[in-house]
Amino acid sequence: MSKKLLILSNYALPFQMGGSEMVIHEISKNLHRNHEWDVTVGASNVLKKKKLDGISIKKSPATKASLIRFCSDEKPDAIFVYSDAYVNWRDILMFSSSLPGRLFLSPVGFNHTLKNKFLEKLLRKNENNLEFICHSKNYVDYDYTMNFASRTHVVPNGVNIDEFNAPYSGKLDSLRRDYGNILLTVANFFPGKGYDGLLKIYDELYKIRKDFAVAIVASKVTWNVANNWLARMKKVFKSRPYKVKFFLDMERPEVVQCFLGSDLFVFPSQKEVAPLVLIESMAAGLPWLSLPVGHTQDLCGGEVLDGVPRKSDGSCGYTDSVVKNMAIKINSLLNNRELMYQLSTDGRLEVEKKLNWEKICQSYSDVFGFGTE
Repeated sequence: MSKKLLILSNYALPFQMGGSEMVIHEISKNLHRNHEWDVTVGASNVLKKKKLDGISIKKSPATKASLIRFCSDEKPDAIFVYSDAYVNWRDILMFSSSLPGRLFLSPVGFNHTLKNKFLEKLLRKNENNLEFICHSKNYVDYDYTMNFASRTHVVPNGVNIDEFNAPYSGKLDSLRRDYGNILLTVANFFPGKGYDGLLKIYDELYKIRKDFAVAIVASKVTWNVANNWLARMKKVFKSRPYKVKFFLDMERPEVVQCFLGSDLFVFPSQKEVAPLVLIESMAAGLPWLSLPVGHTQDLCGGEVLDGVPRKSDGSCGYTDSVVKNMAIKINSLLNNRELMYQLSTDGRLEVEKKLNWEKICQSYSDVFGFGTE
């Protein structure tokens, strides 16, 4: 007999494809196909009910009473709230004792709770009514869960490894032929993604070497602030003496081709929890370079820049020395093909062994089924 899971989030697929949408969709799809879970996604950012890969996606009601009734009508064995940024998380928490099934929260950084005293008190009051699911022990959200009586599980993020088994189509060959090394970044233009820092890094790198092109993969999103930032940064990047190529709103297979065809993944983000793009880079056998954000210290297949302080909220800043050291590190990696090959091999092997959704969703099934993961 199928078990029922209700996932609540600010999910916006297919209108917006970000890390949260990808994680939620892969969890839902794999639990449904491989573990006999009946899954419904209650999404705040969709307009009407639809089915996607066997998953029911429904608009989650905005009002408190309607939302609680919606949860009750679904009759779930487990409710999984993805991120404390979910617009109705406060209401869910407030009525947690009367909800059907067991309640789970993936805090995804606890960014909202850490800034909201009322929400923190509400969490304390209802700490025995939920369990936490963190993606790593090496981040502030896991540390914060240790302050509560609630049980904490650790389940990593991963990738669909079959996507990265595709043959390379030659998508970036013309860039390589004309400019040499291809430096890839995949990130939407949200605050904190580090694009202003990335600009300074490449300005510095251009003083060291000229044989590179920059490939940026991003999508337009439902937030105008991000889209305006994208438009502005496109103009600034295009004014640079080095080649910058934007790939916008591509289908998923084309995004994968960019991973497969690049030489180094440069991750400029200043604040992350469990960056999915680094695991995607590992799956593609693409070495990566990152600031020490999120759980990057847990990963292999790339390098974390040394000597960059993390603030209390887990974020990093771009000082002149950070910019210069990042450029020097990129240059060093491009000059050491033996190391790059080893990083490529190590990253891919880690994904095959652990960081793929087939392995990970067994853990989710165990947790939601009240196992001991």
